[in-house]
Amino acid sequence: MKNNLSKEELLRKYLANECSPEELELVFDYLQSPQADAQLHAMLNAEITETIQAPEKTDNALAESMYPAIEQKIQRRETPDQAKRTGRSWFTFPWRMAAVLTGAVLSAVVAYYALHKKNTFVEHATAYGQTMSVLLPDSSQVTLNGNSSIRYAQNWLPTDDREVWLTGEAFFSVKHTQAQQKFRVNTSDKFNVEVLGTEFNVYNRSAKTRVVLNSGKVTLNMQASDQQNQITMQPGELVEFKNNPSTYVKKGVNAEVYSSWINKKLILENTSFQEIALLLEETYGLSVVVPDRSFYEERFSGIVPCGNADMLLKALSLSFNLNFQKTGNKVKFQIK
Repeated sequence: MKNNLSKEELLRKYLANECSPEELELVFDYLQSPQADAQLHAMLNAEITETIQAPEKTDNALAESMYPAIEQKIQRRETPDQAKRTGRSWFTFPWRMAAVLTGAVLSAVVAYYALHKKNTFVEHATAYGQTMSVLLPDSSQVTLNGNSSIRYAQNWLPTDDREVWLTGEAFFSVKHTQAQQKFRVNTSDKFNVEVLGTEFNVYNRSAKTRVVLNSGKVTLNMQASDQQNQITMQPGELVEFKNNPSTYVKKGVNAEVYSSWINKKLILENTSFQEIALLLEETYGLSVVVPDRSFYEERFSGIVPCGNADMLLKALSLSFNLNFQKTGNKVKFQIK
């Protein structure tokens, strides 16, 4: 049977219910081939993208009815000859999808249906001194530290990268997917973290940005001016920069030190008081006052509980022989 239409043109006519009987036979033959799924999948994704970009075109009633109708039709799986014998039409359900749609295409349509129902962003934020566990759409786990926020799309398609936007500090335990989807943590237009499945801590505040890798492997995409650097990290490595991603420090560290806060404790390893003061200000919302600037150079090592600001202040006082006076959110330290 001769036909000058391309496979894509035939499929578009098929989805639009415009095929002649001869063209239908060609379509049904093609749908048995391995490449048919991929092409239909791409076409459906194009429809999804168009819908997202032009939501005013969305037919909500159609979206609500599409999935159960397709599911019912696939269960019947009639051939054209069977349809003729029973007198039923091939085009009796929304969007005119035929019963030969296979599993991969059905998955795309289910995702399309989910996007029609709701395509919104979800945001979680913590107060000063508060931590929060967040379960992402792919079942990856995120723990937010105090004064932090995360934003992500409510629905993640199997064909898309998984993306979140972070302000503050968070520990990520990323689930590896069979589809090999990349997971991307965006901190700014100059920097993002890209992984498949791993555990790592991201610190993104006004003073600096820092990534510490606990397990797995990550790629840091660092945009500086019109140049982009990619840095691959191995477990136990830290990458840190201030303002300019092109000027960074990469070194080996004890990764557990930087993620200890998720277990309500703070591990200090020769940590300057200036770093402790910054933690108290950015994570707990406290304004720190010291006798003189030289106090910031004092260094401390130990493990102290950090479940809340008052607990941390008392632990620092007892562990390191400090006096402190707290008035509202202002804390004044001095050495005993």
